[in-house]
Amino acid sequence: MAGPKLQLLLETTRRLIRRQATANLKRIIDKTHPADIAHLFEYLNERDQGVTFDLIDDSERAAEVLSEIDKASSAQLLEGMDRPRITEILQAMSSDDRADFISELPEELAEEILSLMAKKHSEQVEDLLSYEEDTAGRIMTPDFFALTDETSAKEAIEAIQKASEAEMVFYVYVVDDRGHLVGVISLRQLITVPPHQKTQANHDCRRHQRADRHGSGGGGQGSRKV
Repeated sequence: MAGPKLQLLLETTRRLIRRQATANLKRIIDKTHPADIAHLFEYLNERDQGVTFDLIDDSERAAEVLSEIDKASSAQLLEGMDRPRITEILQAMSSDDRADFISELPEELAEEILSLMAKKHSEQVEDLLSYEEDTAGRIMTPDFFALTDETSAKEAIEAIQKASEAEMVFYVYVVDDRGHLVGVISLRQLITVPPHQKTQANHDCRRHQRADRHGSGGGGQGSRKV
């Protein structure tokens, strides 16, 4: 049963779709949280879902909405879009979510989308899809957030804040000038370091590397070297 706020949003959405008042509906959707849009979709028919989703022109917001909806319904929404738009939205997702969505698409469409994706994204998806569904390998993410050991704490925090995937960063991997891992520092530790001091990394890497091999290393989403 929809609550009062959702019920009002649902009635307004249906009314504006009937009147073809898409400009008004877009203004409402732009102000609505992705999780609330996903909840709204539970009460809309397939046609109205498509009309509403088409109004979300920001790929990251669209990706967030899809991530909140069951995979089968999300795949139906994606199938009705043009290929570049599907590709753009999927590339805004984390690699494990991207693999899940592509696995729900018809094989021919999935192959077409993979061919349109940036090479690094398609290779990540293909690697993840090589694991059986519901296994640890399937939910691992190859993405991580890295910085050099010469980066100051202030520079590191600024880089994380600018990253679109910053809400997923729990650990930062520290590398030397050759790109070799020298340590791992948690976000909680990082914010306690004086702003202009070089990153004080945890140099005991073996525990983190073991965790990574089991898919629980906690690296933030989005490979990035500062």
